[in-house]
Amino acid sequence: MEIPESIIRGILIRAGMSPEYRGFRYFVCAITMFLDDPFPGREMMTKVYPAVAAKMNTTPSRVERCMRNAVRIAWDNQRFRRDRVLSWLITHKMTNSQLIACLVTHLRTQAEMQEPYDIHAPLILMPDGDAEPEE
Repeated sequence: MEIPESIIRGILIRAGMSPEYRGFRYFVCAITMFLDDPFPGREMMTKVYPAVAAKMNTTPSRVERCMRNAVRIAWDNQRFRRDRVLSWLITHKMTNSQLIACLVTHLRTQAEMQEPYDIHAPLILMPDGDAEPEE
């Protein structure tokens, strides 16, 4: 599935992540890879970290740490708590795999609708108990 990196970057920024952190770049790379070749659910992160590390010339542990740090900083700055991200109010800090899965699901849904991607369209989070619906 071919989705421009600029779209992925825009969604991450809109979700509250700052592009100044390496974790941001690693998320863009991981989401792009996941869109091209879906990894199985539980094994996703054991395959994503090494693949991103190989592509970005670093180690899997650094990739995981930087991605976790980018999510933590966005959470600590209350971007996930105050904003209604992905049309749901996020009540706890998302894990790397949860964020990747949610954004990939949203991007695939948009692509299946075969409509031009609107960066300002409401994002949809999978209701799996990790978030609460808007009231």
